[in-house]
Amino acid sequence: MSSKSLPIGFQGLYQQETKSVIGFEGFKKEYENNISKDYSYLPIQFLSAIYTEFVTIWFKIKWLKFIDNHEETFLILNSDLTGYLTVQMAINKNCFVNSKLPLVYQPECLLIQTEIDNKSILLPNSIISLENLLDKTNKNSQGKLIAIICNEKNSKIMFYKSSSSNRWSIFYIDQINSSQSYSYILSDEQQLQFQTILEQNNFISPSQLSFPLSTLYNHPIIFIYIIQKK
Repeated sequence: MSSKSLPIGFQGLYQQETKSVIGFEGFKKEYENNISKDYSYLPIQFLSAIYTEFVTIWFKIKWLKFIDNHEETFLILNSDLTGYLTVQMAINKNCFVNSKLPLVYQPECLLIQTEIDNKSILLPNSIISLENLLDKTNKNSQGKLIAIICNEKNSKIMFYKSSSSNRWSIFYIDQINSSQSYSYILSDEQQLQFQTILEQNNFISPSQLSFPLSTLYNHPIIFIYIIQKK
């Protein structure tokens, strides 16, 4: 199924469109009102709706169509790789097990997934270039990181960047007791640490990070990028 024909709710919200079909448009007003009043508070219903749309809708869409006409949902990092990689480095070196051919067209969304037995440290870039994934006619594209989902042994964590406040928050789900979840905006110190990771200004070892940022070094991880024209 081509992603070009799907009006996804979260995309419409994030790109500030006026109409959306799937997801959480109803939470938009409440979310923006609360963000403007209190940067330490984030409606859990809003993040829950975002997370639910990711895992029930986005993760089932064949976003990627390759030149041989086969389609994929995720780019999957080669689990045999070792060492330190950024998402951009992985794209430039074509380090994915299922991307041997260029993409036919620019996708609306790029999902990058690691496997649980991955040997590499894969860290996100806030902005990526898709030049090495696309054919010659579709190279002027870049992706903006909007979310990261980390899978712990008994929990799931979603990092999400608000388009209103430009700050990162988390949504945490207890997999043992799925009725328990919470959300909050990262502290100022955590925001700075996260930005350092995104910009790769200085490598931060896992031992220097506390929860939830320490989960960025654990596999499996899913990086979610919205694709935009340069």
